Amino acid sequence: MKTTTNKKTKIAQYSVLALAASAVLPVACNKDDDDKVTDDPLITYVKIDSVLTQTDLDAQVEYIDLNNDGIDDFRMYTDVDSNSSKVKVYSGVYADNTTRAAILSKKITGDFFLDGSTSDKYFNLAKNSGDVVNASQSIWFNGKVSSEVGGFTQIFTKAGVTVSDQAGDFAGKGDKFIGVRFKDGASANHYGWLKVNLSANGRVLRVVDGAYHVTPDAEIKVGAK
Repeated sequence: MKTTTNKKTKIAQYSVLALAASAVLPVACNKDDDDKVTDDPLITYVKIDSVLTQTDLDAQVEYIDLNNDGIDDFRMYTDVDSNSSKVKVYSGVYADNTTRAAILSKKITGDFFLDGSTSDKYFNLAKNSGDVVNASQSIWFNGKVSSEVGGFTQIFTKAGVTVSDQAGDFAGKGDKFIGVRFKDGASANHYGWLKVNLSANGRVLRVVDGAYHVTPDAEIKVGAK
C-alpha cells in the first residue's frame, strides 16, 4: 500500500484461481457472510467498502487500485465549494490516471455555477445490474477532478434550500453502478464495474465493491462476479 497524505483504499480480491491458496494463507481482511468468491474464474471480485463524509472541511479523497498492481486507477472525491450564500456539493468517482483509466460518462450542458452561463460537464453514467460494459460504449471519459467533470452530482443550495441538482442519478437513489476501464502493466484495457452509494445531500459517498474481467478487452456484465 502506497503511503499518501490522502486516505488509501486497501482492497481484498477473491477469485477461483486464488481459492486454494487462501485455504493455506491467512486472508488480510474479514469476510462477511455475504462475501462471495466469483463463480467465473476470469472475473476478479473486489471488496472495497470505503466511505467518504464531507463536513465542509477539506476535500475528502480515497484512491482505488482495482487490480492491486500498486498503481492507483480511480479516486473517490467529495468537496464543498461555498460562495456567498451559495453552497455547491460535488462528489463522484474519477479516473486518477488519465492515461490508464476511464469511466463511462454522459455529457450534460447546463448552468452549473448558477451564474447564467452554460458549459459542458461529464457526469458518471448510472448503470443497471446486467448491463454490458465494453469498448463500444458511447463516452469513456478519463478526466480527473476538473471543471469538465461533474462526477455523480452537483447539488447547489442557497440559504439552505436546494435550487439545482445536476445529473441526479445517484444522490439518494441507493446502491447504483458505474462502468470502469483501466490498463494493466502491458497497456491492455480491462473492463469492470463499481457499486456506489451517495447520500441525498451528496455529502456521504460509499464505494461498496466491484469486479473486472482479467481477459484484456473482454466485456463484463454489471454485477457479474
